[in-house]
Amino acid sequence: MKHYELAYEVNDEKNLIIPHLLKEDRPEQLPDFPMGESLMLRYVSEDILPSNTISRFIVRHNQQIKKYKKDYLVWRYGVILEDLNGNLALVREEDRILSISVKGSTKTDYLSLLRETLNDIFNSYKSNKPQLEYRIEQFGQIPSELEKKNPLWLEESQIFTQAQDNVPFYNHQTKQYIPMQKTVHIYNIDKGNLLQGVQDSQFIAGDLNQTIFNFHDCNISLQGNLNELAGSLVQNGHKEQAKELENIANALEQVEQCQDKNEIKKKGIGNKLKRFTDELVDKDSQLHKTIKGIKHGVSIAQDIAKGYNDLAQWAGLPQVPKPFLKKES
Repeated sequence: MKHYELAYEVNDEKNLIIPHLLKEDRPEQLPDFPMGESLMLRYVSEDILPSNTISRFIVRHNQQIKKYKKDYLVWRYGVILEDLNGNLALVREEDRILSISVKGSTKTDYLSLLRETLNDIFNSYKSNKPQLEYRIEQFGQIPSELEKKNPLWLEESQIFTQAQDNVPFYNHQTKQYIPMQKTVHIYNIDKGNLLQGVQDSQFIAGDLNQTIFNFHDCNISLQGNLNELAGSLVQNGHKEQAKELENIANALEQVEQCQDKNEIKKKGIGNKLKRFTDELVDKDSQLHKTIKGIKHGVSIAQDIAKGYNDLAQWAGLPQVPKPFLKKES
């Protein structure tokens, strides 16, 4: 039974636990997984799920089953897990839906691990694969009570495609546009972790090897590098040049949440960063000569130039010469 993932052995007790024979009643109190603090996905099937799916999952993760007082929080159709980082997960099967809710400091990584287990289990069956959907955080754009009554779930294929094409999802009920790039990022959705089967045919229109550009993350990295270089310039007595870097970092901070490339262009952030980056890579410029004399200055400048090129490729702006990006030995 252990070989076929139908039972697991309790530590030091040499007793076998068979999840399929556990009591059906779930614990009276289940953890709360509020939007904004947690991630949620679900596998939705038109047919009855294979009877041993949740059992196999519980067996594979039996070492992480949370214990409350003297009892382990596991029942026939679900389990509460806790990993070494303190992330908490609720995995349960109800009405042809198998769902995962996760919260904690590294919830994305933990959710990815649990999703990998379930994808592997579903891919081992010859039956049609369930539809994988993700709960969409609506970024505080609608009242919490309305969101709670009418949660938004989208298919994995739709999320991936709209993020790839940089097309926000329009919620007709709330009249809101929701960018999909953040959803792709927080759920770590990429070609490598897609559930095989029915979804495969839904992606033939796009290049799955294309990297989803995340403007927010690129923006944050650029700010960090600009501020780091500005700090080094101040320490070496170049306050005026440092001020220019700080001004650009502040301008980027004001558009952190922006996902519209045309708005970025309209505000002139890209052009301002482009002029600075051109001076940065110009070996005859005073800025380049100054930075070259600072410890790790060129390396940080290369990181800034690479960040600009990533942004420029997404926004359709001119890029800086690639040779400058090669790290100096």
